[in-house]
Amino acid sequence: MSNFPIPAATEALFPSILNEDIELFTGSAFVEFAKNRVAGQCSITWNWRPYGGTEIAFACGHTHLTDESIEFEIPALGLRTSAELISLEVNPTGTIIRALLSGQVTFGQERDLQSVRFHVANFPDCSGALIQAATSKRRGRIYMEVDGWSLVIDPIFASGSAGTAELSDRLRESRGFGITHVGELARMDRRTFAASEAQSLLEDIGNMLTFARGAATNPILRVGFASNGTQTWHDWSSYRVDSWPIVHTWFASRAPEVLGSILAGLSKGRKHGHDSIEPMLRLYLDSQAEGLATESKLILVQAALEGLAEHSCFSSAAVPHKF
Repeated sequence: MSNFPIPAATEALFPSILNEDIELFTGSAFVEFAKNRVAGQCSITWNWRPYGGTEIAFACGHTHLTDESIEFEIPALGLRTSAELISLEVNPTGTIIRALLSGQVTFGQERDLQSVRFHVANFPDCSGALIQAATSKRRGRIYMEVDGWSLVIDPIFASGSAGTAELSDRLRESRGFGITHVGELARMDRRTFAASEAQSLLEDIGNMLTFARGAATNPILRVGFASNGTQTWHDWSSYRVDSWPIVHTWFASRAPEVLGSILAGLSKGRKHGHDSIEPMLRLYLDSQAEGLATESKLILVQAALEGLAEHSCFSSAAVPHKF
């Protein structure tokens, strides 16, 4: 048996409970609309259904909302963000506004970051490197390097045990939602960076996971860490995540190392200005739609794969030319 130490699993910062919304913040806030500014109390959650994204529930005194264009300010977070109204409820004690936070929902110190940690939902188990959490060990680490960055994606350990396989089974049965992996991005030379410098690569990571999964699977609930290990930056934007899909894709979870070639190809394509990559990925997702005739699936998926290959952003070994 090897004497090399087994690396510790990357710790998830939020719980993973099947189909359960994730609480992010509770406290004082202000809502602004049509030159009005109203104080109240809010709770912010990451909601899987029905809209998918960061939702705010804001309670205040009786308020007559005259405009669907609203903004929220949460002083404790240093956050100001626009929102899309979901519902307005007036009751004897006051008004409850529910809205989906829109645009880039980021706050904190976005510079001098040592790493960015993110969460991945609805991604299957992979046969990667061995990791451990407390006294439990399991395979599943995906590691890759691209453009001077190092990336680790680990399966989560449920309650300190190797429980992700069980979660995957329940996700598959319910076709629901749950955080299955946590990733961390850092510079290989350990230099600090700004969150904006990592944004393009995080988009590439989302495209890589989406392409492998055959369903939208973007990094969510991103957190930036300073050199001393403190959380200094947060991104709660509503990146798209699809429910657990019943699809057949080219990706073999027993060989996750191919994802490194996919990520390198996406990064290369972005640098070369290949703006057709995301449309081709959307076409690939369309090919996985339920109820679509087999002949139509084959036509769409073949067109998507050929479109990606034509732009030479992937190595010939990374992407199949046939489904």
